[in-house]
Amino acid sequence: MDLSAVASDLFDEIKSRYTNLTLGDDTAQVTTDPQLARFFKFNFNDNPISIAVDETELRLIYNRDITDMLDEEQESDWYNFCRTMREFAVTHNLGFKPQDIEKLDLEQGDFEFMSQVNTVKESKMHGTSKTSYDKLDKTKMIVRHSKKVDEDVPGARSRNISAIFIENAQGERFRFPYNYLAGARAMMMHVAKGGNPYDEIGESIVSKVDEIAQLKKFSNYAVRQGLVDETTLPYVEAATDKIKEAKKTLHRLSKETAYEQAVESLNAQENDLQEDDINDLKKMFTKETFDEDIVDAFKFLPVNEFKKDDDEEEIDFKAMTGTAMRTAPYVNKWLANPENALILKKDDSYDKLQNNLRSQMKDTEQKLAAVMRDIATRFLSADPQDDEVANFASEMETKLAAAGELFNKQDPNMKTLKGVAMQLANRYLQDMKKIQQDAEYKDEVRKSPEDVKAFKNIKGKDIEKGKLTKQYKRKYKDESSQFEAWLDTKVAEMEIALESDEIVKSEYQDPYTV
Repeated sequence: MDLSAVASDLFDEIKSRYTNLTLGDDTAQVTTDPQLARFFKFNFNDNPISIAVDETELRLIYNRDITDMLDEEQESDWYNFCRTMREFAVTHNLGFKPQDIEKLDLEQGDFEFMSQVNTVKESKMHGTSKTSYDKLDKTKMIVRHSKKVDEDVPGARSRNISAIFIENAQGERFRFPYNYLAGARAMMMHVAKGGNPYDEIGESIVSKVDEIAQLKKFSNYAVRQGLVDETTLPYVEAATDKIKEAKKTLHRLSKETAYEQAVESLNAQENDLQEDDINDLKKMFTKETFDEDIVDAFKFLPVNEFKKDDDEEEIDFKAMTGTAMRTAPYVNKWLANPENALILKKDDSYDKLQNNLRSQMKDTEQKLAAVMRDIATRFLSADPQDDEVANFASEMETKLAAAGELFNKQDPNMKTLKGVAMQLANRYLQDMKKIQQDAEYKDEVRKSPEDVKAFKNIKGKDIEKGKLTKQYKRKYKDESSQFEAWLDTKVAEMEIALESDEIVKSEYQDPYTV
């Protein structure tokens, strides 16, 4: 393959659409020669996009939240461009891989190139080891960090935030009440427009961040407590949709061209809930005890939309098709039985990897897919019928992975399936937490296959414990020792993370409000 010709063709394709194009060679160094280009960087409506190409693949690297920041017309343009890139890859005999900039499998060259051309979210931020700055005209955003900023780590100026201040043209400094950059950037634009944090719009920006915080607290609580099922899932997904819309509003507020229009959609749509509605929701989201902190999130949820009629029928799993839907009722029943333990093949290094993977993943579906994959590959049971659990997990991992693809058709039963999958994942996560504290419990849920399954030899006789043939040993061997070296490198790579999406109340007190 003539990669130089491919690179030149790709340059022409992108240049015809976008003028703000930067090129990088195979060493991730900036170049002006299209034939040497292996990395391409440009902005799509202020969203940084990168493309990496080699002899086998074209990778389109973008932020997974890009569509949150686009209007309907821009979103259509984005998907059209993605299709164009896929067609380009096909016509040049290349694989096509849309890739989230925040995923863990980006290559070192990607990071090096993006760092040189300032592709990460904090592109305009600069400063010292403990303070970062962003400037808009005569308005500044000042970010204080609780830990030293490492300039070699992408996104470092967006992490370990202890306080954020907005300073106007007169030098007056206001503390933003949340350590949340998206909200602070919206406030910076508002102040640059002549506003202040305490006028109607300023207070609405803070309220919008509070809305996101309350809804995230609610959805995280529901997932963490294993309370997501076919009944509660609509509320959790509604919370996710509300969070997405609120983030889009804040992003538009931070842009000069979209600010005025975004102001019109700034007010949070709160519902006047009756006491009976609140009590019904409390019952729905109570396992052993109810967390009163999530009550504030209820007012943002479309409660009336999800109320069931008295004569509404329950979901008929059997009437639905697909492996996951056929196995879902069995998994539901299996989870409801307290006698059933989620036993996985013993592998300490893989447990370690899974814990690190999930801690670095921001997307809920990514995390859920990682859990399903682990259950599918390591699940052990003496009862062959219980293999339905592994079959369900395997199918769900495939569905969740496909859901992130650009042109995937959504399974109409996905909401129901995700409810069952999240209950299964919750059991898995509870075990993960418990085995770190209780060695005896670890022995109950992490075992060798021969300790669980009844293996037979070629004559049909049971194989005694500890006497598996070489064939079985190869199939079920403990791979910890071979896995450790690779694991250590992966864990080290996972230290690289971009902007945190966690919303934390600032501990600083603003003298203007005291």
